[in-house]
Amino acid sequence: MKKQTGYISALCVFVLLASCSTKENTMSSRFYHAFTSRYNIYFNGKTSFDESMKSLQDGHKDNYTEQLLMYPVSGLSKEKQTTGGSFDRAIEKSNKAIKLHSIQTKPLKKPGWRNDPKQKALQEMEEYNPFLKKCWLLLGESQFYNADFLQASATFSYIARHYAQDEEMVAEAKLWQARSYAELGWMYESEDILNKLNINGIPKSKQRRYASVYADYLIKSKQSKEAIPYLITAIKAEKNRKQRTRMKYLLGQLYAGEGLDGLAYKAFGQVISANPPYEMEFAARIRQTEVFPGGNATKVIRKLQSMARSEKNVDYLDQVYYAIGNVYMSQQDTIRAIESYKSAIEKSKRNGLDKAICQLRLGDIYFKQRAYEKAQPCFLGALTALDKKHRDYERVAKQSVILDELVIHTEAVHLQDSLQTLAKMSEPERLAVIGKIIDKVKKDEEEQKRAAEQAAFLAEQDAKGSGINRTGT
Repeated sequence: MKKQTGYISALCVFVLLASCSTKENTMSSRFYHAFTSRYNIYFNGKTSFDESMKSLQDGHKDNYTEQLLMYPVSGLSKEKQTTGGSFDRAIEKSNKAIKLHSIQTKPLKKPGWRNDPKQKALQEMEEYNPFLKKCWLLLGESQFYNADFLQASATFSYIARHYAQDEEMVAEAKLWQARSYAELGWMYESEDILNKLNINGIPKSKQRRYASVYADYLIKSKQSKEAIPYLITAIKAEKNRKQRTRMKYLLGQLYAGEGLDGLAYKAFGQVISANPPYEMEFAARIRQTEVFPGGNATKVIRKLQSMARSEKNVDYLDQVYYAIGNVYMSQQDTIRAIESYKSAIEKSKRNGLDKAICQLRLGDIYFKQRAYEKAQPCFLGALTALDKKHRDYERVAKQSVILDELVIHTEAVHLQDSLQTLAKMSEPERLAVIGKIIDKVKKDEEEQKRAAEQAAFLAEQDAKGSGINRTGT
């Protein structure tokens, strides 16, 4: 019995060792290598990938004043200096699984295999480990999220050729390749892949994925109107709640850019209803005022005024008053809108894009009122803060140059009008006007003198305080 048990054990070990070889292509060898690659190497790689993906999403900070990127990874390419990154461990595990468990030996040919389509397709395959496709995709995706887009595109191109008999695998690889090209700025190549996929037919399981990739391509190509229906489909397909909310915010921005204010207002409302982080909720409320379609403006203004009184919005008062001004403008209340935009500019602490947008809104109002002397400093202030890539930069730059020249002439005209009016007055009236001007100049000089004396006193006190601290008395 002991001898027989030993023989059986030896036979089992022999069979197991035989199945471990990648040179054998049998049902047992395929099962063994698929099982081992899945639960040993791939599992560790996928766990590392998921952790890195979460860090990427949590670490990304959106600028809600500007149009959002559809995917956070799009912001990495500009900062990328070298290859590699946080997804390197997933890449290492994928490569290891492929190296150790790839089965490329052809299976035994059955009689008449050339006349059997299934047998013929089987012989044309390049990979016989049924799970290894997951490892290949993990490798390409890890390279992609490392922002090594050129390397990722090469990997996905290889996958499409390597699994040419697998329609779904080819479509998946092609979609990732199109995304890689779009991130590289190769829009023609990306469009070519997407168009060919559409012509040749997209597997049903990949249609929503196609919509997501195509929406991203269209947005990057500045085709916002065409991107909207694809983005809506992508939102429905997105499983990650945080990413889905970001995409709804982006949808609102696209609607607003196309002048579809009602739909934009609704989209930003969906963002607020999704209970997002406070910064995103705050931004969505501000964006809603830019596309306010009318209705109960009083209720909206009360809500914004309540936000202005909140301590957590102290650093964002410029945006709150800007939003209040937007609502007043929607009601054609220009006077209160001007007051609100002025308050926004005065309360701005960051002197960045938010302040520039307030100055731009105020400048546009003054320009329409032909108050060119008031409009000129608004456009000049906005121009210094706007990035050259901003959609309004060229218009503001042109307007600012025009106003710089125009104000010189309008001020000269006003001066001549004032002098002529003064000349037509009687001497007592003229002296009274001149007296008021002199009094105002004296008052301004006295206020400036008091301010300078107060500043000097405070500086002196500060210096004395510093001296006491140094001596320890």
